[in-house]
Amino acid sequence: MPRVSVIMAVYKEPVDWMRQSIDSILGQTFVDFEFIVVNDCPDREENMRILEEYKQQDSRVVIVVNEENIGLTKSLNRALDISKGEYIARMDADDISLPHRLKTQLAYLDYHPEIAAVGSWISHIDENGNEVEVARYETDPRWIRAQLLQNSQVCHPSAMFRKTVKGYNVKYDESIRYAQDYALWVSILPYGEIANIPEVLFCYRTSNQQITSNKKSEQEACAKIIQKRAFQVLGFHPTDSFLNLFFAMTVQHNMEFDKNVVRNEFHHFFKEENVAKGNLLALEIIYSTYLSFLKGYSINSALRNITIIFKNSSPLMLFLALKLIYDLGCRKIKSNPPLERKAMLR
Repeated sequence: MPRVSVIMAVYKEPVDWMRQSIDSILGQTFVDFEFIVVNDCPDREENMRILEEYKQQDSRVVIVVNEENIGLTKSLNRALDISKGEYIARMDADDISLPHRLKTQLAYLDYHPEIAAVGSWISHIDENGNEVEVARYETDPRWIRAQLLQNSQVCHPSAMFRKTVKGYNVKYDESIRYAQDYALWVSILPYGEIANIPEVLFCYRTSNQQITSNKKSEQEACAKIIQKRAFQVLGFHPTDSFLNLFFAMTVQHNMEFDKNVVRNEFHHFFKEENVAKGNLLALEIIYSTYLSFLKGYSINSALRNITIIFKNSSPLMLFLALKLIYDLGCRKIKSNPPLERKAMLR
């Protein structure tokens, strides 16, 4: 029984990229794994030719062929269904794992039983494999939990997660065609924490072939559903109007709203919600979103609006308000912008 199952779906990625991706897994310093590759474009001859070639060379390669294109989410679940490893490592067919990636993530999960999933910092590379920039994701599980209110906090193909967490069999939600990684992390939250290793273990390729602008509305629709789930998992009960506003601010980055509307929505939210140990940092994330909206106003106007939104709130919420007002006066609260995520069109 292998300790790790690496799962990947291939579609129409360039052959050279596919080979680099597969080679980067088969060349890992950790060797006790199976590599399950799902062919989600069965009509493409290059896919089967390359996969059969690697299967003949390395017995760890397991090939699954879809009868037709079913998309990334369902393809990954097919791989999960037959996986034998205690841990699941993701991989995409156009990215590159550094040689010590699996060894490092496995050691981390073995040493931290409370962590259900772990990603890493990543190197963005261009079509030719040249590094463009390094993305340093949040590493503190407490902040990752809170920031999942805004967006995914782990680079999906860089992740390794436990196949089963406290009796929960981790699976992808097949009703979510896009942003399936965001949905996965939110589904794991009730059972375990999520972290990122502060080390570059993965090269994430971006190119013109991954442009998804024509699927933007579908992606946003999925993200909106998941964001609502994140609020619920963290114990909040916001109104639909607040959720619509928060989504527009954090995912669509729209700050063109009437000040009174925004103030009233946030006032209602903070008045109705309670402070709990598990959602204090999440409240700071929500509050920082409101601060981002107030950036264009004078400090006096901002303070007035901050005071109003906490009016008639619970004593604990008022205490939080004082803390946040202090933060506003003494240091800047940053609302982390979401890192760009790519998804091959399926």
